[in-house]
Amino acid sequence: MNKKLLPLCSIILIGLFFAFTFLYNHQKDKNSEPINNEIVKLHEKNLLNSPFTKTLKLTKEERKSAGLPPNKYFEEEYELTMNPITGRPTFENLAEIREFIKVQALNRTPGDGMDNDWVSRGPDNVGGRTRAIMFDPNDT
Repeated sequence: MNKKLLPLCSIILIGLFFAFTFLYNHQKDKNSEPINNEIVKLHEKNLLNSPFTKTLKLTKEERKSAGLPPNKYFEEEYELTMNPITGRPTFENLAEIREFIKVQALNRTPGDGMDNDWVSRGPDNVGGRTRAIMFDPNDT
């Protein structure tokens, strides 16, 4: 009788293990950050619900008759700097972002020679006067 119960118990234990694993992963996915496709859909919805959706489409004359300022810069900036998840610009993070950029700029300047892996881009077979030189700060 024990020989018959052993395979049955092992099947039940394996089934319970997979059930708990599935439930744990499913619950973890619900609490996690939204994935990229969800963020894109949320951002599209936030752009459609923007307070400036109607005013950005107005002509200059219509804006003037409505008493709106002639410069649409701030309305466009609101939508361009909107956080895709919250649906509004997050100005409270601005000081932290500026400090991070300032620290990064102080740590490294292009051409400082810290990496010492200068690669000549040429031309090295032509003589003459160098009239200009350029460097790409994004090229490591």
